[in-house]
Amino acid sequence: MNLFRRQKSCVRHEIDPDEIFLDSKNLPEFDVHQFEGRMEKPISLGAILSLASVFGLMLCVLLGKAWVLQAKDGAAYSEMSENNSLRQTIIYAERGAIFDRNGTKLAWNMINLSNPDFSTRAYISDGGFSHVLGYLKYPMRDKQGYYYKKNYEGMAGVEKFFNAELE
Repeated sequence: MNLFRRQKSCVRHEIDPDEIFLDSKNLPEFDVHQFEGRMEKPISLGAILSLASVFGLMLCVLLGKAWVLQAKDGAAYSEMSENNSLRQTIIYAERGAIFDRNGTKLAWNMINLSNPDFSTRAYISDGGFSHVLGYLKYPMRDKQGYYYKKNYEGMAGVEKFFNAELE
């Protein structure tokens, strides 16, 4: 209980305005160069209105430009953005040729007329090498026409065994 009474007795009294503001009458030796004894002036209404008009003008310019970009020319910019996309063109490396020990070509690349994105693999037609040479799995597309598998892949035989060397 005594603790609460002590705190109540420490309450300070209010400060009067004449204790805060100093002017030439209540400061005996004031220095004009240090702005002693002067009262601060509030910002004038004209300064506030001129600043508000500058911000209002900037807001009008900003809203006008936004209207031009959205309402007036919005359709043209929308069409430009729809046509602006990156088109990825995949350039496939030629797969290496396979030769026998005499230098006869057993497998090589040929231009694909149905799909010009990559060449197809051609194999020697005589001699029954098909089981030994194997075959390839070509790059694959999804429904939209984008390649999701971008490498040739040897599936059997020499094509599979030397897949890393032939790529």
